[in-house]
Amino acid sequence: MAKRIEAIRAYRPRLKRVQRIEPEEFAAYVARHNRRTVGDVRHALYDLSEALQTLLREGKSVRLEGIGLVMPGIDMQGNFTVHLKPDRSLQGNVQDDPALAAIVINHEHIGKSADELTALWNREHPENPVE
Repeated sequence: MAKRIEAIRAYRPRLKRVQRIEPEEFAAYVARHNRRTVGDVRHALYDLSEALQTLLREGKSVRLEGIGLVMPGIDMQGNFTVHLKPDRSLQGNVQDDPALAAIVINHEHIGKSADELTALWNREHPENPVE
């Protein structure tokens, strides 16, 4: 028997991930769109990273406009963790975003509940229904 989470993972809407943008390419992109040099952008990103590390290790949360709130934490084993609560401008409704260029896998399931996805799994996998 399949687990409910298996059915949800199989049918939930998600974005198809493509290449990861590395720091040099990101800096070049920002530079092209903002009349800066790649070196200027790289230095600014380095400085931002250094400042975040220092402030987070002091226990301070940092709000980055248009990016989100970066917050320090600690897990049960005492390991330092960092959490990001994305800015609302980074999030949105996929159905209503004409600028979205990413491919949505299982687009037809947007808005369906976990119960509906489970029922779909059971119809398409009668030999392995959700327990």
